[in-house]
Amino acid sequence: MKSINIFLVALFVCTFNTACGGGGGGGDSTGSPVAVSTPAPTPTPTPTPTPVVTPEAETENDPETEQGSGEVVNTDYTPDIEDSITGAAASEDLYVEPTFSFNQFKKVTLNLEASAENASTLANKLVKIKALPDDFDTLEDDRLSDLELLYVTKLDASGVVSKQYEMPVKVKKVLVELSVIGVNNLFIVSLGSESGAEVTQEL
Repeated sequence: MKSINIFLVALFVCTFNTACGGGGGGGDSTGSPVAVSTPAPTPTPTPTPTPVVTPEAETENDPETEQGSGEVVNTDYTPDIEDSITGAAASEDLYVEPTFSFNQFKKVTLNLEASAENASTLANKLVKIKALPDDFDTLEDDRLSDLELLYVTKLDASGVVSKQYEMPVKVKKVLVELSVIGVNNLFIVSLGSESGAEVTQEL
């Protein structure tokens, strides 16, 4: 009987401990997880494109300009007639002729042909082409020995040569000098002032 009582007491104690969760011990440190609040990302502002204003647009919208005010802009730069014949006192007074060109050279085709009687004599002879001043009109001129040499060429077996030369615009005539003796070897040839001219001279 005593053994039965002890067994019942032990069973009661075990049952009680089981119902109380084993008793003792602190709270579970791994309890329910705590929710962490993450801040929402701040949206990056989109840059506003800045319109590009061209000088033309500024002029059109500027009421201070002649164009913007609707007035006609004068594009005629022809000077007063007196300005074109009087000396310039400053750079603003300079006058440029309408025909002025920065191209200081012209192209001239020069055909040199020996006459029938001189063909054999002038065959394969050297030819010098020299620039002449505008007022050089005679072979007796004292400046004959001081002329500027432009080109050296050569006649073919028939006493003929035809070439295009680039001449200074200011040169309006040349001296053709043949390297030969016994016949006339100096010729004054007029070129004119226009580019693209073709000149023929019989030798």
